[in-house]
Amino acid sequence: MTTVIGGPKFRQQRLLRRTIRALAITCLYRPSWTPEFSKRRISSASGPAFWRRKHACAKPERIISSHRKVPWRPRLGPASVCYRAASGTSLKVDPPQFDKGKLLVSIDEQPVPFNALFLRDSCACSECVDPSTHQKLFRTCDIDGRIGVREAYVTPDSKLRVHWSPDLPGYSESHYSEFDEGFLRQYGTTSYEQRSLSGDYEPQVLWNRQVITKDIRFLAYSDYMTREETLLDALVQLHRYGLVFLQGVPLDDEAAVEKIGTRICPLMDTFYGRTWDVRSVPNAKNIAYTHGPLGLHMDLLYFSMPPAIQLLHCLRNTAPGGTSIFADSFRAVAHIRVACAPYVFHSLARYPVTYHYWNDGQHFHYVRPTVELDYYSDVGPSSQDFFFLNKNSPWSNQAVHRIANVNWSPPFQGPFEVDTGSRDDGAELRRYHVASRQLAKLLDDPSAVFEHRLTHGQCVLFNNRRVVHGRHAFDPTVGERWLRGAYLDGDSYRSRLRTLSAVHKEYVMSHMPVEAVAESR
Repeated sequence: MTTVIGGPKFRQQRLLRRTIRALAITCLYRPSWTPEFSKRRISSASGPAFWRRKHACAKPERIISSHRKVPWRPRLGPASVCYRAASGTSLKVDPPQFDKGKLLVSIDEQPVPFNALFLRDSCACSECVDPSTHQKLFRTCDIDGRIGVREAYVTPDSKLRVHWSPDLPGYSESHYSEFDEGFLRQYGTTSYEQRSLSGDYEPQVLWNRQVITKDIRFLAYSDYMTREETLLDALVQLHRYGLVFLQGVPLDDEAAVEKIGTRICPLMDTFYGRTWDVRSVPNAKNIAYTHGPLGLHMDLLYFSMPPAIQLLHCLRNTAPGGTSIFADSFRAVAHIRVACAPYVFHSLARYPVTYHYWNDGQHFHYVRPTVELDYYSDVGPSSQDFFFLNKNSPWSNQAVHRIANVNWSPPFQGPFEVDTGSRDDGAELRRYHVASRQLAKLLDDPSAVFEHRLTHGQCVLFNNRRVVHGRHAFDPTVGERWLRGAYLDGDSYRSRLRTLSAVHKEYVMSHMPVEAVAESR
């Protein structure tokens, strides 16, 4: 709760809206914290501009952890009149509305509308999808725009069967489409919930030092290499936290990092090679190959498609210092999104930042915002709807989209190329400067940073599009610090996660976090 003493009324309303957003953040990634605003006295003499400068971002006071499985909830529609329902099933069909091109299906006595065009386009019969290649045999644009339902009913095996009028050219009147109850349940929900069923939007945990210290996993290398369940544990941990460790890696096996990576998918080959060494060398061509401190950053942001997963296998670490550091950029950005003035998050999501590598006969260059949003995601009734109470607020266009990636790599940043001051006296650049300072402050906060000194036989895997990493300085004159690394691309990693999750569905469900709420101050 926020208490405001004095001050204009509009400032009170603004703080109240931010408080509501802060309380609602528990549904934004199933996060492990939610901001609660500090009670503060705002002088009536301080105007809005002064307040924005002095209080651009509120400070979280409490950590709330919430993990729960999201039940399916169908969208509500008009009252239904069911017909031709098979006995003993919860699936029923409403009279088709030909004029509106839709079909009402009752699932668990809740009417759910389906667009006829969508259902016809989703037909998976042998005439529409090749049984061998599983690839589509017609184009969406081939469907008649007047497509309607000629007949629809539920079969004895609880499948919805639909006959079309008019159907695609070349299809006989006997052609029909069938959809099982699982398909209708999945696609009768919001797109957020649909995509969560593919594994992409399983609950993610936003973490700080306290949370990750408690939840971090150290898996046995031997189990990881031989048991699919342990491999799946590692992939799920990477998805939820973006960070996992293996231990017991053979000390004398310099190819171990390649074996660990290819257990998931083929390695990503770059100009550094399929694998590469991180050790202090004279006249280094990369800041990572020095012995000085390396601030929090992400790798290869000067690529159009940076690697999603990075692996670092510790072969030797006898030099004093060199502790590895990690922080969750999603947590920092989520805090900025709900606790800061809107322009702070908007600048991170819109202002283009240049990343480049121009050295050793190589010149890579790419421009991207600090925060990338998934513009094809929205929120469902079981997750985020109440977070966006005011659709007319400045947040409405941004808040409905999920954070997909964060880009943060100060060592490889080049000169800005857009809105540098020639048009607006640098107003956009100054706003980004404020936003980047706020993000850096949150990432570098000691309470947000997880530190771990890698030892012989340990390998760390982390999400390079979410978790920033770095290290403390070390003394190469006393000992040696030698890591061997590799990269994996995101598409192959996610494919492996989805396929293993489908094969071991019962195992995944038995290890799904149940609803638990823990508070700490």
